[in-house]
Amino acid sequence: AAWRDEIDRLDGLLIEVLAKRMAAAEKIGLIKKSAGRAIHDEERWKALLSDRLKKASEAGLNPDLIRSILEEIHHHSKKRQDK
Repeated sequence: AAWRDEIDRLDGLLIEVLAKRMAAAEKIGLIKKSAGRAIHDEERWKALLSDRLKKASEAGLNPDLIRSILEEIHHHSKKRQDK
């Protein structure tokens, strides 16, 4: 039961972090809009993805899993910025 409690706690932390990330993405979207900039920055996305995959690999995580998670987060971040 202790391990399940730990998983529950960690899932809660993941949700908190994702909520903060989405709020930051929304703020960035407002800044980009007010500056007349495009929401999507392909160079930034490629650099971010490369960096995060490297960090994931160093942490012993499956890069395919992390790529999938990051792509989903990125998709929803762009939608949030596009509001």
